Amino acid sequence: MVMPTALTIFRFSHAYDVGAGLEYDIDAVVHALAARRPIRTVYLHAASNDEPAESSEQLIGLGSLVHYRAPQGLGREISPKSALLPDRRQGRGLLSRTIRRIVASGLFGDRLYRFIAAFYRSAAHPSEIPSAGSLAERLFDQYRPDLVVMHSVGGDDARQILRLAARRGIPSLVVLHFANERFSHLSVRIQVAYATAVAGVSSIGVPRYLKSRFHDLGTGISEEAYSATFPESDAVVSELPTIVSPGRIVPEKGQLDLIHAAAILRSGGLRFRISLPGRCDNPSYASKLREAIDSAGLSDSVVMPGLLTPPELRGVYSRSAILAVPTYHEEGCPRVILEAMALALPTVVYNTGGAAAAVRDGVTGYVVPTGDVEVLAARLGHLLRDADLRSRFGSAGRSYVRSHYSLNALADRHEALYSKILGGTLASRP
Repeated sequence: MVMPTALTIFRFSHAYDVGAGLEYDIDAVVHALAARRPIRTVYLHAASNDEPAESSEQLIGLGSLVHYRAPQGLGREISPKSALLPDRRQGRGLLSRTIRRIVASGLFGDRLYRFIAAFYRSAAHPSEIPSAGSLAERLFDQYRPDLVVMHSVGGDDARQILRLAARRGIPSLVVLHFANERFSHLSVRIQVAYATAVAGVSSIGVPRYLKSRFHDLGTGISEEAYSATFPESDAVVSELPTIVSPGRIVPEKGQLDLIHAAAILRSGGLRFRISLPGRCDNPSYASKLREAIDSAGLSDSVVMPGLLTPPELRGVYSRSAILAVPTYHEEGCPRVILEAMALALPTVVYNTGGAAAAVRDGVTGYVVPTGDVEVLAARLGHLLRDADLRSRFGSAGRSYVRSHYSLNALADRHEALYSKILGGTLASRP
């Protein structure tokens, strides 16, 4: 069987239109594939407000994109992410850890988890889209997708869509954009039992039960977009070396650790600036962060410019000296790392989830034990003091991104997997 050049792909996620790594990951895949062949993408995702569901369609490349935005269940108090799972909310107790170990071991197969699905429901989460099941049924009837791709899993909305696809005989692909450890959570494991194929954005931490069927799709960025010269803006303009740490303003992104590390560096006499661009999803945390900045005597050295457009953020990268990603979040392969490396920035990252997937420790940057603020400060200090080291790391990082994370390579990986799922090989591109 040869997979046709004209495809209809249904995609689902808890992402909004813009604002975080998940949004940009999905956008990159959709546009990279549409640049090659006439693919129609029907994309059901979260609305940025509580308005009724709405749709829009646009031409992209050789294909088209149908956006269907639907409101989430409990508002926007927290940022979009795959639904948190009941066992995670119960904490790190013995029962929770035992369940995850059993799931990860592969001791039981898909048949058992499909049986459990008849009785198990994950607890409601604010990021879920309550109407997703009925909307998907309507969109399936209207567009008749060849393939269903799930970019957010774990919630009841994703369960409904995967079971609907299974009943209708539509092949499905689960793509986890966060740390692969989430595949060991019970609600995700149940949904994997309904998927035709399973993938992630890094190969770090894949559970044993998935080893034989897991596909590392990685991510990709536009080389052209990250090789230009950008005009000055008010976001970051300084003669001092700037440490940039993009990310949503939420506790799990670790901005407080960066401020504590900066206080250590400042006490040692180093002068620098810090830029913290990103959407504020947690106002109380933002207030706490500003208090820590003031207490450390860094109020004249730290800027928080808010959510920037991609060109604005690239401009910030181009005028910065170091990227810092002290994240506690279950990252997949953070896009900000690739973006910064493409513009020859050395990187310092916590070893959380897949955050270290793109960093070659001691070659393109440093990987730091998660939560070790003193080591974080030491690694940043090495780079701040040594411009030649920054240049070597930056050059190596840029070469690495070009060879491993181009949009063409990303599209190749997706096309190969889609072809495998649909039982054939892709026809030659027009």
